[in-house]
Amino acid sequence: MKKVAYAIAGLLIGILITFLLILIDTIVAINTGIPFGLVTFIGVLAVWGFLIWELYFNSMKPIKLMFQGEYDRALALLHKKLKSIFVRLHIESRDGIIYNIANVYHRMGRFEDASEWLEKIEPRKLDLILKGPYYGLSALNLLMLKVDLNEAERYLEIASTFEKFTLINLIYVYFYVLINNFTNAGEKLQEYLENKENIKNFSISFNAILIRDKEFLSVLENFIYGTYYQAINDRDRARECFEKAYSSPYDSYYQAKAGEWLRAND
Repeated sequence: MKKVAYAIAGLLIGILITFLLILIDTIVAINTGIPFGLVTFIGVLAVWGFLIWELYFNSMKPIKLMFQGEYDRALALLHKKLKSIFVRLHIESRDGIIYNIANVYHRMGRFEDASEWLEKIEPRKLDLILKGPYYGLSALNLLMLKVDLNEAERYLEIASTFEKFTLINLIYVYFYVLINNFTNAGEKLQEYLENKENIKNFSISFNAILIRDKEFLSVLENFIYGTYYQAINDRDRARECFEKAYSSPYDSYYQAKAGEWLRAND
C-alpha cells in the first residue's frame, strides 16, 4: 500500500509542477512576448537535472565516505537519504541504499546488523546490477558469522549466475577453507587470480550505480589469501598477505583481523 501511495503522491506532484509551469509560461508569454513553451521546457530541464543530481551524483557522498572508512558519517547520510522524499517517490532506489547500509555494517564487522538490513531487500525486485553483489555480500556475511553455511553456499551459487569467474570465486575460497576443503579452495583461488581482471569497476543502470572499491577489495583479497595460506600451513605467504591487508589506510574488520593475526604471530 505504501508503494501505491508514494506512486500516487509522485503523480500528483508531477501534475502540480506541470500545471504551475504552464501557468508561469502563460503569464511570461503574455507579459514579455517570450514564445509560449520556452519556460516550461526550461523548467522541465531544471526539474530533471535536479532529480538526476539528487538520485545519482548526490548519492555518491555516502559512498565516498564508506570508501574512505568514515563509516559513521556514511551511515548517517544513508539513513537520512532512505527517509528522503526522493527515495519515497523513486522506490526502486530504496534497495540500493539498504544494500549500502548493509555493506557499511559488514565492513565494520557488525555482521548481525548487516544481516538485518539485507533481510529488508526483496531480491526478485532488485536491480540487475545489484543482484550478484547482494547475494555475494549475503553469503560473505553468513560466512563471517560462521552460521548457516548451507545457506551461504546457496547464495554463492545464485551469485555465480550473475558474476561468473569474478569476485564470487574469492568468497568461495573462504567458504571452502571454513569447511576444510582446501583442494577446492586452492582451485577457486587459482580461478579468481586468472579472471580477476574481469571484475567491472563501474556499472550503471536507471536505478542504481555500482562502483568497485579497489582499496577495500585489496584488503578483502589479502585477508582471504592469508586465511587460505594459514590453513595450508604456508605461514610465510600468510604473513605476506596479512601484512598487505593490514597496510590499508582505512579501517575495516578485515584490516583489524589481519592485524590481530600479525600480533599473535609476531
